Amino acid sequence: MSTERAFLPQHGAPGQKEQKIIVFANHFAVKFNPRLTIYHYDMTIEPTVIGKDDIKRAYEVLAQKYRQEIANAQPVFDGSRNLYSSSPLADIDKSGKTFSVDLEGFGGKLRQLQLIIKQVAVIRLQKLVNYLAGEEEEIGNALQAMDIVLRYLKSKSVTTVGKSIFSRQTSETVKDLGSGHIAWMGYFQSLHPGQGMLTLNVDTVSTAFYQESNLVEFCCNFLGGMQIDRLININDANLARLKRELKGRRVETRHGPFKRKYPITDFTKIDSRRLMFNLGDVEISVEKYIYQRYGIQLQYPRLFCVQLGKAVKKIFLPLELCFILPAQRYLKKLSDREVAEMIRFTAKPAKNRKSAIESSVNEADFKADPHARRFELEVNNRMIEIQARVLPPLPLKYDGTEVEPRGGRWDLKSKQFVECGQLCNWTIITFGIRKNDRDVDQFINSFMRFSSSYGISVQQKPNVISIYDIKEVEGTFCNFSRTIQLVVVILPNGRNDVYAEVKRMSDVFYLIPTQCVLSKNLKKCNPQFVGNLCLKINLKLGGINAVVGQVSPDDVPYLDNETFIVGADVSHSGRNEIKPSIAALVGTLNPSTGRYYSNARIMPPKQEIIQPMEEMMKELLIAYYNTSSIKPKRIIVYRDGVSDGQFAQVKDVELQGIISACRQLEEDYLPSITFIVTKKRHHSRFFCKNHHDSVGRAGNVPPGTVVDSGIVSARKHEFYLCSHLGIQGTSRPTHYVVLHDDIKIPADRLQRLTYALCHMFTRCTTVVSLPAPTYYAHLLAYRFRQILNAWGNSDGCSTVGSEEGLVDPSISDKILESIRMRLFYKNYGLFFA
Repeated sequence: MSTERAFLPQHGAPGQKEQKIIVFANHFAVKFNPRLTIYHYDMTIEPTVIGKDDIKRAYEVLAQKYRQEIANAQPVFDGSRNLYSSSPLADIDKSGKTFSVDLEGFGGKLRQLQLIIKQVAVIRLQKLVNYLAGEEEEIGNALQAMDIVLRYLKSKSVTTVGKSIFSRQTSETVKDLGSGHIAWMGYFQSLHPGQGMLTLNVDTVSTAFYQESNLVEFCCNFLGGMQIDRLININDANLARLKRELKGRRVETRHGPFKRKYPITDFTKIDSRRLMFNLGDVEISVEKYIYQRYGIQLQYPRLFCVQLGKAVKKIFLPLELCFILPAQRYLKKLSDREVAEMIRFTAKPAKNRKSAIESSVNEADFKADPHARRFELEVNNRMIEIQARVLPPLPLKYDGTEVEPRGGRWDLKSKQFVECGQLCNWTIITFGIRKNDRDVDQFINSFMRFSSSYGISVQQKPNVISIYDIKEVEGTFCNFSRTIQLVVVILPNGRNDVYAEVKRMSDVFYLIPTQCVLSKNLKKCNPQFVGNLCLKINLKLGGINAVVGQVSPDDVPYLDNETFIVGADVSHSGRNEIKPSIAALVGTLNPSTGRYYSNARIMPPKQEIIQPMEEMMKELLIAYYNTSSIKPKRIIVYRDGVSDGQFAQVKDVELQGIISACRQLEEDYLPSITFIVTKKRHHSRFFCKNHHDSVGRAGNVPPGTVVDSGIVSARKHEFYLCSHLGIQGTSRPTHYVVLHDDIKIPADRLQRLTYALCHMFTRCTTVVSLPAPTYYAHLLAYRFRQILNAWGNSDGCSTVGSEEGLVDPSISDKILESIRMRLFYKNYGLFFA
């Protein structure tokens, strides 16, 4: 069944216990007329028009030419194919009507288009009222229509990306990231159904765009500030980089009587003096043609040229005559430096972010919006207030010491780990550093001195090996004895390839725990730095850092050996890459002790649904039973990364896979299962009304803040939990949605359990933003991907990914086997920590 009521547990009574505070949510109440009817029309264009700008221009010509049929009703248009009107369009029904328009092209040339408009739906807003009250099962496309109405006025004059709006470029809204890219700050807005009310969710957003500039300037910036003389003598590798960066991006030419826009197709190696083409019966160079035709003396005739337009009709122009068009999103992965710049630009304290959001709403001025008035929509310009609760922290126990986190964190001072590894045989590998380097010696001495205070017994100094080439990594690992317990690798800054190769050797071939340290951090040999290293190293040695302190099962339920808590996540390759997706599961042996089992699988590219869930869960359950001799009575799954539109698929495939795994073990074995989705890709934020309730330098809501009323749906069991301390910028709460609940966990108990699990990510001394099993699943999937990437980059190996993103079975089998060995070999420890 497809309705929410059919497949989602309903929202029960909200939680009642714990301290209550009042928070503002970045949601603004929206009033609408329940008696209003919205008419939905579909518009198609023949012949097909490629390009968002051309579609918008075609609609504008249509509205001007056919005022009586179209413009008088003043419909709103989504820029693609959907029109919405508060009154019927004249003589247009489901059979449709065709309109002819002429679209002006280059040089004033007209192109005749046929626009076919059909009525596809009649939307009655009374159904939305019923839905908000929990009485209607389906909402239809009412929210989509009203969203378009509230964005339409802005969309005609500013840049829009999905539901985000980017208007003026000022020093406050734009940051130069370098390399020809900018960060542009705008705002997101989307209607949101809550409990008995409709709200407009508004948030600040920042997105990377290409910087508007001359193409010569862009090329120099992208290539690290390259000077013109070096650009003239560009090598093949940098020319290939430019092509990868700019292929498909649009440029404008301004040297002729008309400004023209083209996509970049390629770059030539030949400069404009030597690049020849036929002009009638005469062969002429690009440089000479530009001078004769336009009277332009090129400034850089020795520079290579750019190829524009379609491949069948090649156009070659000098770089200096082309300009990168504004408002083109940068969809590739930013460099580490650019990411750091972006974070510095966008991370605003809670008070500043709240102010920026309110300014965006005031700037939108919905009261003066003629389209909002025509559709009878009123947006309040004040954030709604919600009663939130602050959950108490979970006490944690170290060896003989119990600690209660304060403000979402604690320290290791005067604390020893619960179970400590002994380090008798270990080695340090330095990459590009002399083994007798003073910083390396200082690091060794500090590590041996401070680690003993946490209970790790380091019996002797390590052997130090220096290597200088990534090809030496494999040979170095090959020479290690079977008794080696740990390899610490000192990595050069920015060498992710070396890191990935180290993990490929250690995790797949030699099963040796490794701990990587950046060379720039060697001087940080204080107790805090060494303590953070020891947290990770002790886990890899099979130790236990901390366990749950004295806590009543009534306060925090299901932290027992009859409950199997599983985190699940899927890692995908970059937007423009065709590489496999990685599914990962991490399950608790006993939640209170921090013992985990892990499993992973390779899946087709961009596949979010975990198709092999049955096989993966079966292996985890077998491992659980082999260790504890107990069949869990309850299974609680926290699944990250699923969108609302995938809920039904997740239930049909993943939940059923878990049920099938249980029945494969025993026909009548069916534990109670609760399946929860964790979501961080949303735009809801909370701000303390009373500044005395806020915490930290950024003034965020306190860790443990939970919201389960107001903006949550009356139809779903869901809540928002801000479990962590927001150190930089405004805290983003995690959104939890219960998809299935055999256990029937009340809201209070589920929220306390979830918050408790966020304390158990024991490789750091802070409460994290996700339950620990889910966080570990994310790390495992990421590690698996790094191993795959390293395999693809290593010499003499099979190809990891084909054009279809398939993986050589011998490679995937080798990685999976190594993970299975760790799955059943518990003394290896948490290798991906």
